[in-house]
Amino acid sequence: MDPFIYSNIIDIKLIHTFIYMNNTGCKLYGSLFENGIQIGIAFFAFITLVIKWQMEEDIYRRKWRIFVLDGAKQGVSGIIDHFINILIATKMTGLYKNTDQCAWYFISYFIATVLGTYIAYHLIQALTYYAKKYNIILLEESGNYGTSLKPNDILYTWFIQTFAWCFIILLSRAFVGFIIWIFDPFLILLSNAIASIFTNNPKFLFIVVMVICPGILNILQIWVQDHILKKTPVIEGLLDSQFNSYMEPINDEFL
Repeated sequence: MDPFIYSNIIDIKLIHTFIYMNNTGCKLYGSLFENGIQIGIAFFAFITLVIKWQMEEDIYRRKWRIFVLDGAKQGVSGIIDHFINILIATKMTGLYKNTDQCAWYFISYFIATVLGTYIAYHLIQALTYYAKKYNIILLEESGNYGTSLKPNDILYTWFIQTFAWCFIILLSRAFVGFIIWIFDPFLILLSNAIASIFTNNPKFLFIVVMVICPGILNILQIWVQDHILKKTPVIEGLLDSQFNSYMEPINDEFL
């Protein structure tokens, strides 16, 4: 065979292989299927919070208004966390061609759940310590929205605490991104190994990394973060006024 023709055949095969791998890889968003699954994940997270709330002992259970505020705090940070993981996954597939978005998302999500949550816990502990030291009342205790009965005051306190928590999430996820960047040679191999298992079924890979694995990790993360973010009432003998004000409805007009 003419070497020129043979060379062209090889080039065509390589181009075909490149297009095939990029068109059939697992994608995190874009179609109704991917977007629908992500909405389902958010609903699952909400259900997890409700179950945890209902499992609290009656005497300790937060009023639903307080629970909504605590849950909304996690909801906002969860959206930020989700898009950070997507950003990391898409950036890594951009840097390293022929790697899989969903595989990178799983790696990022796993590290963020384990290491990121651990870092976030210590950062909010540090924030609480310095808030008490410098008398920053709004940040002295997460989940404590003050004694005011005015909705605007309560929502303002919630906003400040939510902003601080989201900033903590950003810091912890930045560290996670740094870890991924440092260990990327190993993680590239891991990403390709994960993707290779589902070569012929990228949508199943999407379900595994966005539903099955997060379904397990979400329970752990949401459970721990809710414990971190909620106010912990203390009972010593009879209920004190602060505990009573926490457990009783804020007022009939709020929410």
